[in-house]
Amino acid sequence: MAECEAAGHMAARNVEIIVGTYEEFIIGYQLTVQKDGKVSLTQSFTDHSHTGSVRKIAISGKFLISGGSDEILRIFNLSSRFEVGTIMEHKGTITDLVFHGSQYLFSTAEDGNICIFSRGKWECEKTLKAHVGGVTSFAVHPTGKLALSVGKDKSLRTWNLIKGRRAFITNLKTVADSVHWSPPGTHYLVVKGSCVDVYEVSLGQVVHSVDFKEKVTSLIFIMDDIIAVGGDGKNICLYDITTKLELVQWDAHTMRIKSLRVIPRVATEDLWLVSASSDGTIKVWNIELLSLSSAPKLLGEVNTSCRIICMDIYLPQQKMPVSNVEKAVGYELENKTQANGSSEESVKQKKKKKLKKPLNQETNEGLPIKKKKLKKPLNQETNEGLPIKKKKLKKPLNQETNGLPIKKKKLKEPLNQETNEESPVKKKKLKKPLNQETNEESPVKKKKLKKPLNQETNEESPVKKKKLKKPLNQETNEESPVKKKKLKKPLNQETNEESPVKKKKLKKPLNQETNEGSPVKKKNKLL
Repeated sequence: MAECEAAGHMAARNVEIIVGTYEEFIIGYQLTVQKDGKVSLTQSFTDHSHTGSVRKIAISGKFLISGGSDEILRIFNLSSRFEVGTIMEHKGTITDLVFHGSQYLFSTAEDGNICIFSRGKWECEKTLKAHVGGVTSFAVHPTGKLALSVGKDKSLRTWNLIKGRRAFITNLKTVADSVHWSPPGTHYLVVKGSCVDVYEVSLGQVVHSVDFKEKVTSLIFIMDDIIAVGGDGKNICLYDITTKLELVQWDAHTMRIKSLRVIPRVATEDLWLVSASSDGTIKVWNIELLSLSSAPKLLGEVNTSCRIICMDIYLPQQKMPVSNVEKAVGYELENKTQANGSSEESVKQKKKKKLKKPLNQETNEGLPIKKKKLKKPLNQETNEGLPIKKKKLKKPLNQETNGLPIKKKKLKEPLNQETNEESPVKKKKLKKPLNQETNEESPVKKKKLKKPLNQETNEESPVKKKKLKKPLNQETNEESPVKKKKLKKPLNQETNEESPVKKKKLKKPLNQETNEGSPVKKKNKLL
C-alpha cells in the first residue's frame, strides 16, 4: 500500500532525468511509476545546440544550464521547452556548474576563472581569478557564505562569498578531481584519484582518508554522513564518514559510473538513487534507509545509446488548483456539521476566529470599536478629533487677532511712523547726491575734473597752464620760439638770421684786397 501511494505521488510530480552526452546531445527522460512499483523511462526531448561534448548541466527551478567544450553556456526554459539565451564568458572548456538556491549560478572553466551570474538576468556580476591551468571543481557551503575550489595548480582555495574575494589557500600534493560539502556544512570531501580526504571544518584539517582502490568519478551525499561513491569500476559503494565503515557495495554498471543523483524521498523509510554510466544506461535504485547494509533494489533502467558524461534531475513544482482546495475545505466542513448535528450558524459560533477588528456587541460585526490613540485630542463638547491641544508655536500669537505674528521682525526697510507701513524712509547712501530742490538724484557732486572749470561758464576749459615745450609770446599769448637756442652758426645782427660770420681757420690765407683764399703765404724754397 505504501509503495502504491509513493508511486502515485511520484507520478504526479512528473520527475524528469536529463543527461548530457559526448555526442553533443542533451536528452530528457520522463520517469513514470508503474502499478507494481517499478519505473519506466520514456524519452521526452532531445537538443543538439552545442558544437562540442556536453560536460556539465545544472537545474534550478524551471531553468536548465548546460556547458560544454565549445566554451558556451546555454539556458533552457524547461516549462516552455525553449532555449532562452546563451552566455559566452569563458575562454576554455566548462568544467563545473553550481546553483546556490534560486539566486546565483557559479561556473568554472579551464581558463582558471570562476564566474558568478544572477539568475533571471544572467549577467556576470563577479569574476574570480582562481587557479592557474584551470578549475576542476567548485562547491558552495549550504549557508552560501563560503565556497571551495580545486584546480590543476594543486591547491585548494577557500572563498569568502560575502566580500567576493579569496580567504586562504591550502597546498595539495596532487591535483584534486572534485570537492564536496556535507549537507550540514560541518565536513567537506576532496577527491584525489582513488582517495577521498575527509576534512572537518572546525579543525581545518584532514580527519581521515579513504582509498576505494579505483579512481572515483562520482560522489554524492545521500544522508548527512553517508555518501554514495562510483568509480572507473562497475560498482557503487555506500560509505559512512562518521563511523569510517563501508555499508554496502553492489554491481551496478558494466563501465565507469559518470554521475549519481538522488530523487527526494517519497517515503520516510526509503529514497531513490539514479546512476548514469559511460555504457549509456540510466538506472533507478531504491535504497531502504532502515537496512542500508542490504543491496538496493533496481526499479528501472533505459539505454540512451550515447556516452553519458553528466546528469541532473528536474522536479517541477506543481500547485494544487484553487477549485480543488475549495472543494476539500467544503467537504470537511460538511462532514463536521453532520457529525455534530448542528447547523452552519452553530459551527460559526463554535469556531471563533481571532478578528483583526473587535466585534460590535450590538450588531456582532467586525467594526473598529477599539478606541485608538488619536494623534489629535478629542474635543470634550463635540467629541471630535480637533486640535485643542495648544502647541508651542514658533511665532507668538497676537492677543487681539489670535493669529498674527507679534514678534517684530527685523525689516529690511524701516516702518513709517504715520502709516505703520514699510517705506523707504531710511536714507540710503546714494551713489549720486540728492538735489535739494527736486529731492532727486542729480550729478551735483563735484567730481575731480581732469580739466579745471571756467569760472564764468562753469565748463571745463583748458585754463590750467601746462608746461609748454616752447615759451609763450607775451603779446599774443601763444607759443613762439622766443627761447634762444645755442646756434651752431652766429646770428646776423641786422637780419637776426644765422650767417657764416664765424671766421674759420683757413688752410690758405685770405687776400686782403679781395678777402678770398689765395696762396699769399710765401714758402721758403730750398736752393
